[in-house]
Amino acid sequence: IAEIVGYSICYLNDKFSKKLLFILYFAFSFISCGIVAFIPTTDKSYTNNLLISWNSIILLLFVSIGKASISAGFNSVYIYTSHLFPARIRSTILSILSGISRTGAMIAPQINFLSILIWSPLSYFIFSTSAL
Repeated sequence: IAEIVGYSICYLNDKFSKKLLFILYFAFSFISCGIVAFIPTTDKSYTNNLLISWNSIILLLFVSIGKASISAGFNSVYIYTSHLFPARIRSTILSILSGISRTGAMIAPQINFLSILIWSPLSYFIFSTSAL
């Protein structure tokens, strides 16, 4: 659902400056992933009938905002890059950038292991600083 929202937000690229929206997408991703790192994952204050705590609802909200904004930013990269480079080297640059992003996609699950081994919010800090 977050990706559908993120791709529909890219409709704003036609209405406003692509560069400004590109910066805003990654800024929202940076802020939301940074906030997720500070939300405690366990909450002992919920009642007997309530199976979902407020912390998990807030956590899901900020994770969804971060995922939607990073999806919109990733989609905007292709649009912004195609306008940025000349036609002769455009396909080469896009393929290099796509390869770098796929390398990051292979490293991302390994970063999640850091939250298990070292410190639980560490992976969110790494993901938020990569969006910065």
